[in-house]
Amino acid sequence: MKKLVNTKEKTPTNQRIYSVDVLRGFLMLWGTVGLSLIFTKYAELTQSSFWLNINNSLSTHADWVGLHLYDLVFPGFIFVMGVVIPVVIDKRKDKGDKFWQIILSILKRTLLLILIGWFLNGVMRLEGWESFRILGVLQKIGITYFVVSILVLFLRTRYLAILAVLFFALYWWFLTFANTPGFGAGILTPEGNFIYYIDRIFLLPNQLLYKGLGDPEGILSTISTISLGLMGVLIGRLLQMKLKIETAGYIKAGILFLIGIILLSAAYIWAPYLPFIKKIWTSSYILASAGWMTFALSFLYLILDVWKIRFWAYPLAVVGFNPLFMYVTIAIIDFDGIARFFVGGLQPIYIAAFPLILAIAAFGVKWFILAYMYQKKIHIKI
Repeated sequence: MKKLVNTKEKTPTNQRIYSVDVLRGFLMLWGTVGLSLIFTKYAELTQSSFWLNINNSLSTHADWVGLHLYDLVFPGFIFVMGVVIPVVIDKRKDKGDKFWQIILSILKRTLLLILIGWFLNGVMRLEGWESFRILGVLQKIGITYFVVSILVLFLRTRYLAILAVLFFALYWWFLTFANTPGFGAGILTPEGNFIYYIDRIFLLPNQLLYKGLGDPEGILSTISTISLGLMGVLIGRLLQMKLKIETAGYIKAGILFLIGIILLSAAYIWAPYLPFIKKIWTSSYILASAGWMTFALSFLYLILDVWKIRFWAYPLAVVGFNPLFMYVTIAIIDFDGIARFFVGGLQPIYIAAFPLILAIAAFGVKWFILAYMYQKKIHIKI
């Protein structure tokens, strides 16, 4: 019998998957580079109730309960990081790196992420420990990256799946059954939830960023992000699978689609009982985040990695190539000031529209910097 060979998948299993980079690029483009800000400025310019309502759903965080597109950006990064981790670790193993070398690399990257996060949080201002934010976006990413990477390094996929469920169940238990003194168990208000109660025990009052009640990147919620990272790992393992049949790419895309639908269905059925709350990373919110990312990835994988129709994705791939570099530079460089140098003369002419013009110009400056780095293969990584 003639052996079927997969002609659709010619890339090795440890090679980066283009659709994953593009998905990360979209998250970066919307959440950090400024596409959402352009949308906001346009809605404010029109003062149309239609566009203002749409903007509220797309470009802002839900105040407490709810799920907006902007709420999916941070968990999307965690999920995509999980997808990439097994690819990177397998590549290191294939190169012949020893386990201790890989562990040192993981430790180095973890420490650098935490230190950069502290730097962005103002540790160099030396304003005192009580006002310094210990936790933060990069710190949570760093801790999650460390735990997930170590687990991937030492455990097989079936055990990673079990641990993903266990971490998920443990955090659900805290949300549902852990008792907050004065409120009881299962209370999910800003004042009464157990997650912020733990923050108030271990963090100082000035470090409680959400109305003095807790930190949106708090202590216990890292359990939830670890489970999300492990879900990403499982999707990454699926994408790495070698299937020696011509329709392998279609099968993977179909499986991703089904997984996305299942996760989203479970999340939205569960939401009336355990609502989506990003600020404490509720379990239903994690399921919805993983579901939307998997659902989006199913289409991107089909278009970009199976059909290889990639011309349209170049602007996203550019941004996804250097996410950490742009995240840091946006925090320390006044891109609005740079943009004003180019378009400031338009302000007296287009007074009402100038905030939108400035947002577009700042976005363009950031994108062209990233495009130059992409073309020159300048990849800033740690």
